[in-house]
Amino acid sequence: MLQNAPHEIYERRLRRMLESLSDLKPKAKILDIGCQSGSFCAELQRLGHEPYGIEIDSKSVQDARAMTLPSECVSLNRPGFED
Repeated sequence: MLQNAPHEIYERRLRRMLESLSDLKPKAKILDIGCQSGSFCAELQRLGHEPYGIEIDSKSVQDARAMTLPSECVSLNRPGFED
């Protein structure tokens, strides 16, 4: 049972996040900061929205792009961000 707990927690959080966005008009443009491998973006896209994910982990961005999700690998080490 404990090994399923993280997945169940994630599913509950995902449902709550999607419920909080239920008032959005179709094709809403949504920026997912820290999109990981794109599972939230995939749900948003399935619901008719236009998500765009940004993530610092290049492997996660590759995974998201493999699912044809628009995403970009970004770095926080750019000028304008303090250490």
